[in-house]
Amino acid sequence: MGEELNVSEWRDPAGTVYPLHAHEYAEVRVVVRGRLRIGLPESGEELILAPGDRLDLPANLPHWADVDGDEPVLYLAAYKNNHTHRKK
Repeated sequence: MGEELNVSEWRDPAGTVYPLHAHEYAEVRVVVRGRLRIGLPESGEELILAPGDRLDLPANLPHWADVDGDEPVLYLAAYKNNHTHRKK
């Protein structure tokens, strides 16, 4: 049987930056429109997620993110059902 997840829709305009941080919960992100850049300092990776791309972020993994390019990004973020995430 599958795991229950809460899914949130996120829309960020061009120029949005999320500085280095980590979540105490695992998260799945799927880009619907635009491009999202994710930096993973521990591995030295920098990923660019385009429409249809999925990224699984383990709990407590330091990362940063920003909108890549001049277009806004729309993505889905999924969390385990015991966590509620609200955008500030």
